[in-house]
Amino acid sequence: DVSMQSFRGNGAAKEALGFSRATIAALAATLGSERLACEATSDVFWDRIVSITPKGEEDTFDLTVDVDHNFVADGLIVHNSHSAAYALITYQTAFLKRHFPAEFMAATLCSDLGKIEKLVGTINEARAMSIPVLVPDVNESDRMFTVVYAPKPVPVPKNPANRIEADPYRPRIRVGLGGVKGVGDSAIESIVEARKAGPFADIFDFASRIDPRKVNKGVFEALVSSGAFDDTLKRTGASRAQAFESIEKALERGKGAAKERSSGQIGLFSLAETLKPTSGYPEVQPWDLVHQLKQEREALGLYLTGHPLDRYAAEAGRFANALAASIDERENGEEVTLAGVIEGYREKVPKSGGGRMAFFHLEDRSGRVEAIVRAKTFEVIHEQLKEGEAVLLNGKVKVEFKRDDEGNVDDEVPEQQLERKLMVESVAPLGDALRAKARFVTLRLNPANLLEGDVTRRRLEALKKALQESPGKMPINATLKLPDGSEVGLSLPKVRIDPTEEFLAKVERIFGEKVAELRS
Repeated sequence: DVSMQSFRGNGAAKEALGFSRATIAALAATLGSERLACEATSDVFWDRIVSITPKGEEDTFDLTVDVDHNFVADGLIVHNSHSAAYALITYQTAFLKRHFPAEFMAATLCSDLGKIEKLVGTINEARAMSIPVLVPDVNESDRMFTVVYAPKPVPVPKNPANRIEADPYRPRIRVGLGGVKGVGDSAIESIVEARKAGPFADIFDFASRIDPRKVNKGVFEALVSSGAFDDTLKRTGASRAQAFESIEKALERGKGAAKERSSGQIGLFSLAETLKPTSGYPEVQPWDLVHQLKQEREALGLYLTGHPLDRYAAEAGRFANALAASIDERENGEEVTLAGVIEGYREKVPKSGGGRMAFFHLEDRSGRVEAIVRAKTFEVIHEQLKEGEAVLLNGKVKVEFKRDDEGNVDDEVPEQQLERKLMVESVAPLGDALRAKARFVTLRLNPANLLEGDVTRRRLEALKKALQESPGKMPINATLKLPDGSEVGLSLPKVRIDPTEEFLAKVERIFGEKVAELRS
């Protein structure tokens, strides 16, 4: 018989983990388990390493051991052939990463699908290797991450800066449709099947060809927000905001087309009616940078085409002295200043009482770090702590030391391997902090954001109106980049503005990218 006392033990020391050989043998007899009986009588599981004596070098051989292999891979003993196998895998992966970097990184991303933090780190590494990572595309993406190539070879520079420039087919990584939240396998199958007849021209053509039972409104919203229709929008100069507002209209068109297909009675008139060009996208304001990135993150779980900090990227670099990814290299108690976005914000009442605490991750382009706000600090800064808010944070690094049962620090674990967190001391909205230090604003204009003809005129008129609607005391100037690469400075001595968040967002909507830069 096996009693509960057998499982609890007889008051042995806390560090004596697991079950005794006698308990396992009794379980084997009770349950009639050959596997447990084998483990109860095996010398492999019960012998302990007392000492290791070097015996010189000899040839080693792979041995077949029934049931289990006696490999102890925790730094004490590793079978030589086992180590050799790992060495071979290391060599093979290093070779692939060196000679096929885009393909290797795409495979790594596929293995990390669904693990957001790993994806962010791998995408950052790919970009550091000069490998472009592209948003999903309804005309090009498969379910997983894939590598896409230029349709024709392009000239290779005389001295290419990296392996990507040295490749005439310019490999890039395309995010798969399986990476878009809410887009299931049945929806992906419907999209891939429909595009066999040819690429989708726009969101309306897409809606008329897919199965509306598998691709619903939520899928449309996720695809638009993730950028999956971006290439089709470029043909008409439309924005994601316009495509998003067109979803209802596209769905109605899709349902009509599906009804015609299911009836099997598509006549010439109804076919022409279904396939005739639409009246185009509605006239709505484009999303500003921050809103577009929020939508993108909701759809993909990460920022891909930019980061909310991009609005202040140049400015933040002058005031922050650390990146989230560098915190693991900092000393315990070291003071740091970071610019980042608050993600995963939550509050908690400590067991000891006495106020509230806050916990969140501070995320920048390099990664994220956990931050903790103690109760006393929370009372002072809680109004500045908001989900998705870009902030300038001051705090101290806290190393999470490993401790024994008596509370003493375990010196056997190297400090560089220990987890680090930020103990927050102060927080300020990033825009407010940078505006307080700024002395003037620079508008950076170029042929790409000015475009040509009527578009240029409309954008400059909208800019003039935005300047008039934001009067203030801060000077502003402009830098115009010419087609030959040279720059011309433009002085605006009579113009003074207040560079509020609203003004910066308005200018981003006008030009479709960051143009205004705070300068100190």
